[in-house]
Amino acid sequence: MNFNQVQAVDRIIKYFQEEQWLGFLDDIRVGDTVRHAHIYIDSCLSPEDLGQIVEAYFQKMNLPIQRSLKHLPITPDMLNVYNIMPKGMCHFEFFLRYNPDTIIEPMPEKFSREHKNASTWDDRFMEKHYKQYAFKKITPEAEKDIRDYFWGDDFRYCYRMMIDEYRGLIHTHGLIETCYHPEELIPYAVESFREMNVEVQKAVSVVFCCAGKDIPKMVFLLGSPEVAVEIEWHYNPNVTIKAADPRFFRIADAGMYTKYLAARERLLLTKESISAVIASFDTDTSEVTI
Repeated sequence: MNFNQVQAVDRIIKYFQEEQWLGFLDDIRVGDTVRHAHIYIDSCLSPEDLGQIVEAYFQKMNLPIQRSLKHLPITPDMLNVYNIMPKGMCHFEFFLRYNPDTIIEPMPEKFSREHKNASTWDDRFMEKHYKQYAFKKITPEAEKDIRDYFWGDDFRYCYRMMIDEYRGLIHTHGLIETCYHPEELIPYAVESFREMNVEVQKAVSVVFCCAGKDIPKMVFLLGSPEVAVEIEWHYNPNVTIKAADPRFFRIADAGMYTKYLAARERLLLTKESISAVIASFDTDTSEVTI
């Protein structure tokens, strides 16, 4: 890695004018029909520097970021700017694959989770995904089991884990098995949060790709404190709803992030370089209407 600040500023400015980024913006501008999105890049930048730039970009578009950005450790060679939610758009994630020979470029598609360097999940995708399951109707008897879960220790402990600043937890999934449609379960979870006086900014059913398989989850983007509670569900026609084994999975914390970030040499931008990139964003040409 042998880049200077001038080269970095020039390349980053060009990236935000190029096809991958502008095409991704077009894909997520369709409002509520897009539920979640990923964009993948090769880069030697730090997620913190990229996050500052992305946040300023949307501010220039008059679409301010609605939540505090987080930085997620995946592997030493893959970090993530997590939970980016511009006003009026879906929340999305920036995946950075470490490449010491690249300031910022689209990731080769073969290295991404979905084998594309940008992915979106919309209402139509989810309706198609749901067709593989024989969801059961929620009966009055089954509703008791649903309430037992969402008002019980397993679900509420997942929330308590995410607000435990001492442990520095950034991300985890609570795991459940169920035979019920997630869109019908979400209102119970929202009601449970509200009874705890917890604001739910957004609740959505999506999937994520792992080892070539689409795995469904319910995502609850909460207000103060700003954390995401994610419930990964696995269809089981023989149970109503219950915590799976293990109860929690895909755990990432601040210690992991610090370790992974330090494992690779990164091009750290100066304040002046970040300001120069931000100054290049022209409000007149970038501003959009949702």
